[in-house]
Amino acid sequence: MQDWFLDNASGVVYFFYWFYVLGYWPIILLGAVFLYVKYPQVYKKHCTVALITFSITIVLYEIYPLAPPRMLSTLGFVDTIHHFGPDSYHTATDTFRYNPYVAMPSLHIALPTIVCLGLA
Repeated sequence: MQDWFLDNASGVVYFFYWFYVLGYWPIILLGAVFLYVKYPQVYKKHCTVALITFSITIVLYEIYPLAPPRMLSTLGFVDTIHHFGPDSYHTATDTFRYNPYVAMPSLHIALPTIVCLGLA
């Protein structure tokens, strides 16, 4: 399926990649700011949950890191970050902000879920 999109609809892949890069953090931050301003008690509770989640995740990254599927090019997976992403994703010197070899546990679902539960 990935091959088909890359061969026939790379514009769609490119769009969604940049939608993720440019939209993920702003949406989370706007949701957090809204909670902070409108519902400070809810914000405090969900901020605590997010910090605990981050803490557990960092420990798990160090204890038992799992590689993302995009690292398995021998099985046909394509590293779209390498092909479509900004150059900052390709440098190995900035390991605090991005580790290309660790995929799990993923905060890609955890953080938006925490914000959504706060907004619910």
